[in-house]
Amino acid sequence: MKKITKKISTATDRSTAINAVKNRSGSQLLRFPAVPVPVQFFISLAGFLFLLNFLWESLHGLLYLDHQVMPAGSYVPMMLEMAGYDTLAVSAFYLFISRLNNTLLWPLTLINISIFSLIALLMAYGTEYSAVHILHQWDYRPSMPTVLGVGLFPLFQLTATGLLAMFFSGKIASVEIPKPTAIPQRR
Repeated sequence: MKKITKKISTATDRSTAINAVKNRSGSQLLRFPAVPVPVQFFISLAGFLFLLNFLWESLHGLLYLDHQVMPAGSYVPMMLEMAGYDTLAVSAFYLFISRLNNTLLWPLTLINISIFSLIALLMAYGTEYSAVHILHQWDYRPSMPTVLGVGLFPLFQLTATGLLAMFFSGKIASVEIPKPTAIPQRR
C-alpha cells in the first residue's frame, strides 16, 4: 500500500497516474486506474444528466393532467425515455458550446453559461409549446405555473439540470473550471 501511495504522490503525468479519492483528513479512501479527464467528465456528465432529468421529469410530471392516473408500468418507462431524450439534448448543447470554444472541456464563464442557457431555454420552449398547443400531446393541471403558454418547470429544466450536471461532473473529473466572471469592461 505504501508503494501505491508513493506513486500517487510522485506521478505527474495524468494519463499514467493513479487517482485517489481522499477524505478531509487526507487519508485515501479509494484508488482506481487513471482515466483521461475528458472521459471521466463525459461519463459523469451523462450520468448526472440522466439522473437529474429523471428526477425532474418524475416530480414535475405530477403537474400534467393525465400523469397522476397513469399506472407505474406506463409512467416509469415514459419518464426514463424522456430523461434519455433530455440527456441527449443537453449533451448536444454542451458539444455545440465546445465547438464554439474549440475545446471539449470549456470553462463555465458568464458568456458560455449565457449561450448554453439561451439555447436550452429556446429548445425547451419550442418543444413544450409545440407538444402542448400544436400536437396536443399533453395538458397541464391548473397547478402548473405557465410562462408564455408553457409550463415554468419544463421551460427551465434543461438549463437547470445541464448546469448542475456540468458543475458536478467538473468536480468529479477534477476539471479546473473557473467560476463565472463578468465580461471585462474596456477603458
